[in-house]
Formats: sequence, C-alpha cells, structure tokens
Amino acid sequence: MRLNICLALVVALASCTDDSGSLTVENHSDFAIVDIRLTEIDNPDFGPNLLHGDVLLPGESFSLDVGCDTFDARVIDETGATCDLFDLDLCLNDAVWVLTNSDCPVFSAAAKARAANEKVDASTKQ
Repeated sequence: MRLNICLALVVALASCTDDSGSLTVENHSDFAIVDIRLTEIDNPDFGPNLLHGDVLLPGESFSLDVGCDTFDARVIDETGATCDLFDLDLCLNDAVWVLTNSDCPVFSAAAKARAANEKVDASTKQ
C-alpha cells in the first residue's frame, strides 16, 4: 500500500540545473535511523544503505549527493521498524528532507506507545 506522505522540502530558490544535487536529511523523529535506501520509482530493489553503518540520531542531519530524479525511499529505525516512502522529488539543489514521526505511521504509533509507557512509568514512581 502506498503512503501519501507530505515531506517538508526546503529549497533555496533552486531547480535542477545539472544531474546532481545535495540532499540533507534531518532526523526530527524520536528514533535513531540506522538505514536509509533510495531506488527509482516502482523499483523493488532499494540501493545500499546511504548511512554506511552510521546512525542518524534524533536532531542530527547528514548530506549526500543524489542524482536529479524522483525516488522511493526505505527508512529503518533502531527498533527495526521499516517505513517505505514513495515519489520523493529529490531533483532539487541543496534540498533538505525533514523526517518526522508523522511521515511514517509505524514511527507515529511507536512514538505514541513510548509516550504512554513513559507516562505509566512516571506515575508508578510517585
């Protein structure tokens, strides 16, 4: 099932002037991201992990060069939860992709569960 995702892409008045651009991914979710993969639209074979074994912690960002195209993406957090995002227009020079809990239903549900557990833990400690 395809997800209709609204991602905040910030662009400095740029269009694609060549075949590559810089993409900055900002993790504004509550989860450490351990894997980000891109593929051409409707291609089930996602490319390699763009984080190369690194971890993108909440509040951190990283940049990479991407070809001027529209992609599907797979994002995996530290719990192993997988979120597939579709039709991401990354044909932007110096774009910023802000990843939040609401971008992925699995992240949103996990964040709500985590908050509920923290509330229960806090009330039992009193």
